[in-house]
Amino acid sequence: MTTVTAEPLRPSVPGLTARSWLKRNLPLPLAALFVAGKLLSKAKFFQASAALQNANRAILRDNGQKPLALKTLEHSVLSEYGEAGIIDGIFQVIGRKTKKIIEFGFHPTQANCMNEVLFQKMDTLFIDASSLSPKVAQQAFRILGRPGIKTLSGFVTVDNVNKLFRDNGFSGEIDILSIDIDSNDYWVWQAIEVVSPRLVIMEYNDRLGPDLPITIKYDPNYAPIEASNGFYEGASLAALDKLAKAKGYRLIGCESSGVNAFFLRNDIQAPQFPTVTVAEAFLYHRRSVASGLTDEQRRQHIAKFPFVYV
Repeated sequence: MTTVTAEPLRPSVPGLTARSWLKRNLPLPLAALFVAGKLLSKAKFFQASAALQNANRAILRDNGQKPLALKTLEHSVLSEYGEAGIIDGIFQVIGRKTKKIIEFGFHPTQANCMNEVLFQKMDTLFIDASSLSPKVAQQAFRILGRPGIKTLSGFVTVDNVNKLFRDNGFSGEIDILSIDIDSNDYWVWQAIEVVSPRLVIMEYNDRLGPDLPITIKYDPNYAPIEASNGFYEGASLAALDKLAKAKGYRLIGCESSGVNAFFLRNDIQAPQFPTVTVAEAFLYHRRSVASGLTDEQRRQHIAKFPFVYV
């Protein structure tokens, strides 16, 4: 396994210690076995994935060529929210052409594309900043009979992203690119040249609202600012939409939890998934709704940090 030099994530990183295989402090082989069992358990030995595909097939058959809201296709099979169902539905329409995926920002038992990776047997490059998760995932995939899935540990930057892809055999057209790094997402996507994804999935920062095209200032050594309460992370949907248009993509919607946005390459014909505006697609996460912040309070908070308008 190729490994990118990176500073390991410390155990205090939110969300990391909550994982049961980490809490148990298992040796790597046992952790991998535990993760493999978790993946099979979550998928109920492939039954859940088959049910997802059958449900989407029926929805798409009954819908015909009419526009279809992405939320109609949502199913969570090894994805955090409904991404697995949306991805399956899109590819039932446009076809799985290259069967190649790149996803960075993932967990061994949960990722946007994990259903595609395991059940559609896609060639995949997973990248994560954690020093442990990729190692555990690599061994778990071997246990599951998928040794060809590549996992890398390291920080993706604008300077290394294209080399990472080339060095691991990914160039030209791929089916999916999924980016969720809670930091330089905008700048990394902007820098990618060596691959041409048919579908791009980008996490957007809903706290930034639907109107402002803003992103954090590029910093290859980015670290979260605790006082920002999640505001100074990633990019707004409006910023990602502007970048998508510049790179030849169109926004087709967001999943209903208000986390991920989906962009299709302009040359791909899919009348079921027409272009939508940011205003039509944008959704707040329930966390933001619960905060009760007004638009004015949100703007005041944003003004405290060095965002870049794009």
